[in-house]
Amino acid sequence: MRLFLLTFLLVLSFQTKAQKLLQKRVSLTVQNRAIKNVLADIENQGKFYFSYKSDLFNADSLVSVKAHHKPVDELLYQLLGESMQFKEINDYIIIQKTVPEKYHTLYSRLIDSENQESIDLASIYSKTSLISSLSDDDGYFKLRVREKQLPVHLTISRMGYYDTTLVFRGTVSDIKLIALRRKPFVLDEAVVTYSKNERRFFGRFFVSSKLRTHAQNINHFFVSLPYQISLVPGASTHGKLSSQVENKVSLNLVGGYTGGSKGVELAGVFNINRRDIRFFQAAGLFNTVLGHVNGVQLGGFANTVADSLRGLQVGGVFNTVNQNVTGIQMAGLYNFVDKSVKGVQISGAINQVKDTVTGAQLAGIFNSAKNLDGLQIGLINKAEHSTGVSIGLLNFIKNGKADISLATSEIVPVSLRIKTGQQRFYTMLALGFAPGQRVYDVGLGVGTEHRFNKKWFAQAEIGQFTLLSSSLENGQSYFRLNTELHYALSQRISVFAAPALSALRLNENVSQNESLFAYLKERTNIDPADKWKLWLGFQTGLSYRFKN
Repeated sequence: MRLFLLTFLLVLSFQTKAQKLLQKRVSLTVQNRAIKNVLADIENQGKFYFSYKSDLFNADSLVSVKAHHKPVDELLYQLLGESMQFKEINDYIIIQKTVPEKYHTLYSRLIDSENQESIDLASIYSKTSLISSLSDDDGYFKLRVREKQLPVHLTISRMGYYDTTLVFRGTVSDIKLIALRRKPFVLDEAVVTYSKNERRFFGRFFVSSKLRTHAQNINHFFVSLPYQISLVPGASTHGKLSSQVENKVSLNLVGGYTGGSKGVELAGVFNINRRDIRFFQAAGLFNTVLGHVNGVQLGGFANTVADSLRGLQVGGVFNTVNQNVTGIQMAGLYNFVDKSVKGVQISGAINQVKDTVTGAQLAGIFNSAKNLDGLQIGLINKAEHSTGVSIGLLNFIKNGKADISLATSEIVPVSLRIKTGQQRFYTMLALGFAPGQRVYDVGLGVGTEHRFNKKWFAQAEIGQFTLLSSSLENGQSYFRLNTELHYALSQRISVFAAPALSALRLNENVSQNESLFAYLKERTNIDPADKWKLWLGFQTGLSYRFKN
């Protein structure tokens, strides 16, 4: 037993020593010395020997080298170039010419087993080597296989046919004609996953028809690998089968077309994924995902997701999600979700959700949802049914409130007020003027309504208003609180009267506007020495209700 253990340790020590020859580090500085002399210096420092044929390279060529603590293999490549390869045997490093890799080509034709007709656009691929080919219009295909990959198991896939598997051993004498059997199916069962989304602009423009055909034929086969690097779709470490590979790390210099990512995916321009994305995805221009996104998705221009998103989505211009969003969706211009949102939508212009929003929609211009259970803030808000709150100039709630009233007050004789939202909370847009005096009144406010019975109800409102002269300069703002008591003359028409409490802080520039200051003084008895003015007024008028 001891003898066996000693022998084993000696062999292991010998192998370890041999394997480290090319990794030994040497230092030298030479100027115009022959290569053979430089190699001799390396031998002396490394305590090993070189072996090579005399005609392999010109050993008398003069070279200049400066190396400090550099591995032997790096120094050899610097001296002799990439056309050489190096092997370690005992105390020797063998220098040889790099042997070009050999390829074997399978050239064959696919036919239908029933009618002998050619089968075009069929995918021929290896699940282990990730090499592939596509049959042409006459059924012919050609596939190059590295010699070291032989024998290779190939699968032939085509919609409407059973998958066929064959083994290629490097000769073509036995594989000249391949017959595929038709696969009967019920039409309702023939579903191509996400094919609709794959035919959209980004998929058509950035992914070739051959790559999309491969993806359609091999939709049932996916494999997970640690990483992939690509220049553009089809030019990647996974070749034309990149769409069937899910990666932990995916780096796409221009763009990539992959099966998905469970880690990090980055692209200079775009990412297109046929399945799911987890954790993090970013692209300079756009991301298109035909499955789910669970994590963070960042697109300089746009993001499109065919299924659902859970996490954070940020698009420079727009985002679209065909199912549900749980989390935060942010876009410079437009957000669209085909189903529901649980979280927050933020956009510079428009948010649109076709089903339910549970959370908040914040838009610079317009928010839209079928059902709102939360908050909408935008210039215009729309919902078919709402149990939440909409804040904007106009709020179109199908089951909500939409009133227009014509009123008069101690400030302006004529005022038009639009009230939209819900009875418990609505917003008010007011426009008023004083005929003959060229004074205008503009205001925004919020209110709430309480019904006592079918005939009587009350509205409490608070708002900020601004009086302007015809020059629209040096306006005077004031705040106003009123409680209107309404009596319904009919189902839609009511009359109202209300006491109102108003307050203003005098704008010093208003005194320079003689017409506006005179108007204010007449209506409120204001004095230029007063900083604040508080007074009790009235409001009365007629209201029309568009919705009950």
